[in-house]
Amino acid sequence: MRALMVGAGAVGQVYGVHLQRGGATVDVYVRERYAAEARAGFALQPPRANGPRIFRPDAVLCSPDAIAAQTFDQVWLCMSSTGLRGAWLGEVAAALGQATLVSLQPGLRDRELLDPLVPPERLVIGLIAFS
Repeated sequence: MRALMVGAGAVGQVYGVHLQRGGATVDVYVRERYAAEARAGFALQPPRANGPRIFRPDAVLCSPDAIAAQTFDQVWLCMSSTGLRGAWLGEVAAALGQATLVSLQPGLRDRELLDPLVPPERLVIGLIAFS
């Protein structure tokens, strides 16, 4: 499986490292100003772990054209609900090809933004569970 995390903050890093541990190829889509940091990798400190886990994306993408040049099985939106607002979302959605879009934002109106951009059979809506 090949996944793209849109955003490489706390959520993208955690889901990314777990998808990689499960055998997936995981790329990240970030703003250009964060690309060097993403390429260097992220140290995550899980509870009860003996040292950090390192999440190194397989590739770092910074433009919708870079997304369109790849084939992904899943694309995960890893940002806040307010982060979904803006022209970038339509540009990224248009570049997804046949990928399934996974949205875990908690906003009550987030689905209204996504429904016109992605067919319902390729849209997964959920919530991030905290323990």
